[in-house]
Amino acid sequence: MKISQTTNISKISNTNQTSINQNFDEILKSEIRYAKLENDMQDKIKAFKSSLSSLGAFGYLSSLNEQKIDEKIEQKRVYLEEVLGLNRNKTQDEKEQILALISDLLSEYKHKLQEQTKQNNTINEKQNELNKVATFTNIANLISKL
Repeated sequence: MKISQTTNISKISNTNQTSINQNFDEILKSEIRYAKLENDMQDKIKAFKSSLSSLGAFGYLSSLNEQKIDEKIEQKRVYLEEVLGLNRNKTQDEKEQILALISDLLSEYKHKLQEQTKQNNTINEKQNELNKVATFTNIANLISKL
């Protein structure tokens, strides 16, 4: 009876040790992933600060808007190439015509996006002005009540 109890205890002990090792490995992997994510975030923050300080707030936002416009244009290019069948069997002349059409469409699309950005900026500026006026009005009302 003692031998079987000792064997069972050693089995339980080995199982517990394996479980502890697996838990430790999982925790370690989790912490390593977290550290990598934190380092990546710190790198992104440094890049943001650097861009902001070199370009200024307006320049940074303009750059960000241009990046967004470029991304949308690239997505549109891929879409148009697929829809217009640029990658299908076409003669060189047909491909040139399709590319010219795509170029014209993308140019119009870019102009449209830039106009929307200008309109959004104008709306935001007017909203900020209205918020300032409302704030001053509220302060004036509070002062007059005192």
